[in-house]
Amino acid sequence: MKFIRAGLLLAALSTVAMPLFAQDDPFSKPESSGPADWTESPIKPEIAGFVKYRGSGDIPTSISVRLQTTSGAFIQETRTGKLGEFSFPRVACGDYVIAVDAAGYRPVRMHVEHSFIPMEPLQVYLVRAEGEASTAASDEGLICPPDVPAKARKEYEKGLQALTEKNEVESIAHLQKAVDIYPTFELAYMHLGWVYFRQRSFPQAQQALEKAIQMNPKNAVTHAILGNVRRQENQLPEAVQELEQSLSLEEASSRTHQDLGEILLKQGKVSQAYPHIFRAHQLNPGNASIHLEYYNTLILRNEYAPAAAELDEFLQLFPKHALAAKVRQQREDLRARLEQARQ
Repeated sequence: MKFIRAGLLLAALSTVAMPLFAQDDPFSKPESSGPADWTESPIKPEIAGFVKYRGSGDIPTSISVRLQTTSGAFIQETRTGKLGEFSFPRVACGDYVIAVDAAGYRPVRMHVEHSFIPMEPLQVYLVRAEGEASTAASDEGLICPPDVPAKARKEYEKGLQALTEKNEVESIAHLQKAVDIYPTFELAYMHLGWVYFRQRSFPQAQQALEKAIQMNPKNAVTHAILGNVRRQENQLPEAVQELEQSLSLEEASSRTHQDLGEILLKQGKVSQAYPHIFRAHQLNPGNASIHLEYYNTLILRNEYAPAAAELDEFLQLFPKHALAAKVRQQREDLRARLEQARQ
C-alpha cells in the first residue's frame, strides 16, 4: 500500500526573517506489499477501545475490562492504560461482549461484532450508578442477519474463520459461495470486497463493494473500503467522494478522517486536509501514526511551535515506539531552529 509522505518544508517563520530549515520526509509511513489497516501496522485481529467517564474529562486508568462470549463465559481480562485504552489481541472473528464493572458505576455490557475489517476503537462510557444506564449491547448491525439462509450463513462463517486463519484464498471461496446461495447478502459482499482489497485485486474488490452498496447505501464501512480501493487505483477524486460519503454516515471515524486527510495532502490541499487530520487525532489519540501525521500537517501549515509540542506528546505517550529515537532527534532539531530563529 502506497502511503502519503507529508514531509517537512523549507519555510520561514512569519514573525522572523530567518528561514527554518528541517529534514525532508521525517515520518513517512512504511511501504507495504499489501493493504494495511490504514495505520502504521498490518491488520491485527484485535478488539480495542477506550473507557471513558460520561460527562467528565478524567481518564479511567487501571479499570478492569473483560472479554466474554455472548453467553457470558469469560475469555480474557485486561486493564485500561494511561489514556483509558484497552486491547484484546489475537481474537478470532465472531460475536463477543465487552464487560466493565467499576465501583460506583453502572455495569457495562457491550455487544461487539468482530471481523478482520478494521473497525473504530470502541467507546465504553461509565455512568454513575445513580444516573442513566451505561453503554449496552445493540441489536443493530449483527454479524449475520437472521433472514440469511442457513447454508449461506454457514459459508459466510467459514469465510470469516478462514480470514482468522489468514487463508484469504479459502475465505474468498466461502464468501463467494455465500453470495451465490443468497445474492442479496450485503455483509458477505462487503467482506468479499475487503479480502480482494487485501490481495490487491482491486477490480474484483470494487465490483463486490459496489454490489454491497447497491443493497445498503448507508453502510459507512463499505464506502470507506471502496474509497481506499479507489485510492489504490489512483482515482483520487472518486476516493474522496467515497470517504466523504462514509463520514456523512459515520462522522466519528478516525480512520476515515485520516484516510481522507492523507489523500487531500497528496493533492496539495493542506487547508482542506487539516480538519480531517485534526479530527482523527482527536478521535483516536492512542494511534501513534496519527500523531506523526498531525505533526507533518502542522509543519506544512508553518505551525512550528505546535508541531514541536506534538512531538513532546508523542514521546510522552509512546516512549518505546520504533520511531521514538527519530522523533526525539527531530524534536531537538526543531526546537534548536526555533530558538535560533528567535535570536
